[in-house]
Parts: sequence; structure tokens; C-alpha cells
Amino acid sequence: MDSYYLVSYLEEVIEFTTKSGFYSYKGNTISYMIGIDLSCNNLTGHILPKLRNLSEIHSLNLSHNKLIRVIPSSFSKLQYIDSLDLSYNNLSGKIPNQLVELNS
Repeated sequence: MDSYYLVSYLEEVIEFTTKSGFYSYKGNTISYMIGIDLSCNNLTGHILPKLRNLSEIHSLNLSHNKLIRVIPSSFSKLQYIDSLDLSYNNLSGKIPNQLVELNS
């Protein structure tokens, strides 16, 4: 699945099942999520700078996919991020200074 389509989908409708039931949300619900684990989902393409809109995110796991190119410097906008896992992808380049300087 291309990461562009993933973000577009998440902005429109989210449906998922947990141990406690089935949920369906419409609208821009992704901006309210505090943790997203998309590891091992065969995601392809580059990491979209648009993910900076995850204003409340504390944990983002995109590991074990096929993401390429560089880590967007816009990730520095993730002011509450405690855990960011981008391992086991095909990313290149340096880690943006803004990410290195984030408070933990």
C-alpha cells in the first residue's frame, strides 16, 4: 500500500475492531490519535510531510516496511512524540537536526 493512499484514507473514514468492539469514525480523526503502529504493513513510497499533522501523537511506528527517501524535517512539528520507529525501511540521508533536538 502506498503511504499517500494510507494518509488519504485515514482522513476520510476509519473502521477497526478491537477486543471490545467495532468502531467507525468519519472526518480528520487521525490528528487526535496518540499512538499509531503501522509496522509490518508492506507500506511503500516516501514518508509524507503531511504526517506532521499528527498533532497529538506520542508513538509512531512505521518500522519493517518499504519506505524510501529521507525522513521529512517536518517531523519536528511532532511536539509530543516520545517514540518514533522508522527502522528496517530503505530510508537514506541524515536524521533531520530538528528530530535529534526533540525533547524526550
